[in-house]
Amino acid sequence: MKTRLKMKKILMPTIFLVVHPLVVLASPSSGIPVLQPFKFPTDLSIGEDALFTCIVKRGKPPYAFRWLKNGQELLGHDRILLNVVSQRLATMAIPRIVAEDNANYSCVVSNDAGRDVITASLVITAAPVWSAEPADAEAIQGKDLYLPCGAVGYPKPSTAWKMQLTGSREFIPLHTMGRQRIHDNGTLVIEAVEAADAGVYRCEVANGIEPSLGKTLSVSVHVPPAIAKGSNEVSVKRGDIAKIACDVTGEHPLLVTWEKDGAPLVPSVDRYETHEDVTPTGVQSVLVIHNTIKKDASQYVCIAKNDYGKTRDVFRLVVLEPPESPSNVVVTERGSRYVQLKWTQSSKAVTRYLVRYWRKSSKGSVLQEREVDGLRPNLMVSQLHPGTEYAAVVLAENSVGFGEPSDPVHFTTASEEPGAPPMNVKCEPIDTKTVKVTWEAPPTDKQNGDLRGYYISYKLEGTPFSHETVNRNSKHKLFGGLQAASVYTFSVKAFNDVDSGPASEEVSCATLNGDPPSIPSVRVTGITSSSVSLNWNTPANAMSPVIQYLVQYGSDDEEKSDLHLPGNKDTVTLRDLRSGTRYNFRLAAYNMYGRGDFSHNLPAVTHLSDGRSLQTTTESEVPFYYRTYFVVPVAASFTVIITAVVIAWACLKRATIIQKNAYRKVYGIEYYGDCKLPPGTPLVSQYARGSYAPTMEHPRNSQGTEEAYDVPWDGPPTRTGMINDGIGSYARLKTQGKRNIV
Repeated sequence: MKTRLKMKKILMPTIFLVVHPLVVLASPSSGIPVLQPFKFPTDLSIGEDALFTCIVKRGKPPYAFRWLKNGQELLGHDRILLNVVSQRLATMAIPRIVAEDNANYSCVVSNDAGRDVITASLVITAAPVWSAEPADAEAIQGKDLYLPCGAVGYPKPSTAWKMQLTGSREFIPLHTMGRQRIHDNGTLVIEAVEAADAGVYRCEVANGIEPSLGKTLSVSVHVPPAIAKGSNEVSVKRGDIAKIACDVTGEHPLLVTWEKDGAPLVPSVDRYETHEDVTPTGVQSVLVIHNTIKKDASQYVCIAKNDYGKTRDVFRLVVLEPPESPSNVVVTERGSRYVQLKWTQSSKAVTRYLVRYWRKSSKGSVLQEREVDGLRPNLMVSQLHPGTEYAAVVLAENSVGFGEPSDPVHFTTASEEPGAPPMNVKCEPIDTKTVKVTWEAPPTDKQNGDLRGYYISYKLEGTPFSHETVNRNSKHKLFGGLQAASVYTFSVKAFNDVDSGPASEEVSCATLNGDPPSIPSVRVTGITSSSVSLNWNTPANAMSPVIQYLVQYGSDDEEKSDLHLPGNKDTVTLRDLRSGTRYNFRLAAYNMYGRGDFSHNLPAVTHLSDGRSLQTTTESEVPFYYRTYFVVPVAASFTVIITAVVIAWACLKRATIIQKNAYRKVYGIEYYGDCKLPPGTPLVSQYARGSYAPTMEHPRNSQGTEEAYDVPWDGPPTRTGMINDGIGSYARLKTQGKRNIV
């Protein structure tokens, strides 16, 4: 099958190369095609025509022709014309050759028996011609700049770049180094352009064939905005003015704006304002926030832009406040003189912690403080007191100051045995068989824990100690069943849950040879608006008679007054008392062995100034034996008994009375011949009936006042101002103030 290529009619150039090969017919027995060798002329120039003839010297037709350029199959197009002239001849014509036509061309012939190929090189010498002519360029600082300088020619042109020195006409060569690279196609690349890269450049192209090429161009560098790097965190104390500075460099005009939380900040609104100052390299924009509060703590974005770019930077504003209170303050370890405290850190900005602790149970306790580094949220608190309750708080401090204290933590150190003996240990003989021992607790700071009680050791002189235990609330103990007129020794020590403390110094007492007087029985016999009369009786004891009485009295809002009276007295009237006032009275008797116990407090209320009386006592304020339900029956019983005795005595006496008138003189009434009590003699006294009797009549020779004594029973006698009325020698005291005693 024959292949025909349609040939276009074209005007061939003046020079048309025709090769007439000598055709040698292959032997009929050889069928593989063999091609005639071919070469292009060596003096072809740009614009001339080139023709490649492909002739089959021998082989067996039919043949198929194919054309290749640098190994790639050529198809017919506008510039390259392919034609099959005859069964054994094909041509490739390239009119008006150009530099790009330089290549290796191949003709491939094949048939059923095989194939053959011939290749010819088309070499065209040409001066360089611009394929990418350099031109002035504008660069942006920081970005890459590409300066093209492309040319074609044969041989292949070489490219050289030069840069003019500043202030000179001299150019210096540029090479591939640093930020500058020259590509194979002649393009100059400057990476990350800097302001110093601006200037005049020259590209020169040559391949040894004149004329060579050269072009001078200018490069200008524009500076986009850039924000100077620095600290992007600004700290300010709450309430102070915050200033965030954004330093922008770049080519003017520069526009700087601010954003907060993605929204633009409007100057002079909501305490915000901005200030701009022009600098040699750009501008500085300062965001000012007045009276900063906690919600101002946020991220602020500085945005800068000009005609050549846009940039942004984020600033973080920290509003410093006193730190939050430390939390979870706990005691992790406890001893008798130390505790280990631990808490949760309030924030990383804490510079230190302050631990304050104090005794809870001690009045006027001194506040103790310990400092702790802000990175160590724990503390061993030492030099504490055993068995003592403490309270502690923790405060955190930062550059602003101290925050609020934590919730207090309460703890009690472990106990130790008491460190000191009980204080003021004393003993006092009560009677012939009883001694009273009193003491006070050890000093609080030596108790080393809650006391559980006291051990009291005692012994008769010359015998071993015996021991008694009392509870912690006791501050005295009566020891009974002792031997009279014997010396006993006592010692007291305190104990707690751990052990007992040291014993006190020993104290000794001798029991009495006899017993002090019994408790007097006291009653109120008269009340006015300014006085109260008392009467008492004490069981008689011929072996140790009463030699003195002590009256203590006073109102609820004043101190008690003491009044000493001789032992033969059984009444007293206390004058110059306040009207309408409640007073308490009690009485004790002295004999040669000491003072007996006081009577119970006996209350009485003076009358009002207008003579009206107030309720003097309540049932709950007096002992049961002074209460009406007890006094009335007892008084009535005694009255009946006394009346019966008196009547019996009177009847017996009648037989011995010599004269009737003698009986009248004694009783002041007429005698009617029967044995009766004088008229008006009451069976029950007025006081027993619940009302006070009028002021007592003064005994004879009282001269309006009774004698008042305050010399103690065992005090030395005084001769000055002594009187002798048959009751012993006592110093008479002057009436103090306006208070009269009757």
